[in-house]
Amino acid sequence: MGAWGYFLYIGISDPLGGINQLFPLFGIANQLLAAIALTLCVTLLLKHGKLRWVWVPGIPLAWDLIVTMTASWQKVFSDNPAIGYFAQADRYREARDAGDVLAPAADAGQMDQIIRNSTTNGVIQAVFALLVIVVVANAVVIWVRAVRAGSLPTTEVPHVPSQIVAPADFVATREEKEAVAAWEAERGELTSPRGHR
Repeated sequence: MGAWGYFLYIGISDPLGGINQLFPLFGIANQLLAAIALTLCVTLLLKHGKLRWVWVPGIPLAWDLIVTMTASWQKVFSDNPAIGYFAQADRYREARDAGDVLAPAADAGQMDQIIRNSTTNGVIQAVFALLVIVVVANAVVIWVRAVRAGSLPTTEVPHVPSQIVAPADFVATREEKEAVAAWEAERGELTSPRGHR
């Protein structure tokens, strides 16, 4: 939490890189989190033996991984300073070492700030992408085992239908009010007119 708080702080307080640096990192991290969620969905479907429904989260997962990993690769390895974090850091580092100041920096201290932001974001972007690759690779092993076996045991709590009676909409109909009152009476949870038990 502290690390994310730091990134949010520099995103607001650092006019040289803050939001410009943070936005791509946040956007890609958000989509990588979606890839992890979709990977979990595919895994659960396969473990439950529902192979015919795997395409529902599988297609978005494939698209998400292709797009997001491509973007991650570009942000980390592109030699274009307008795209790649490390290329941007190298460009500003070379200019600083030559005694030049590149916009939007106004002095050597701000050049250092841009170099630090770009390097930090590049490292974090690479770590995020690597962690997602590890999660998906581990899931693929489970997918293969589940497909071969037809299903695998899960640690999920079995489905139990709800016994709660409640209105289907924001405003209850007369019939729904009667059903709720009967259900509460059965459970011995009648409330007084003022809402106190």
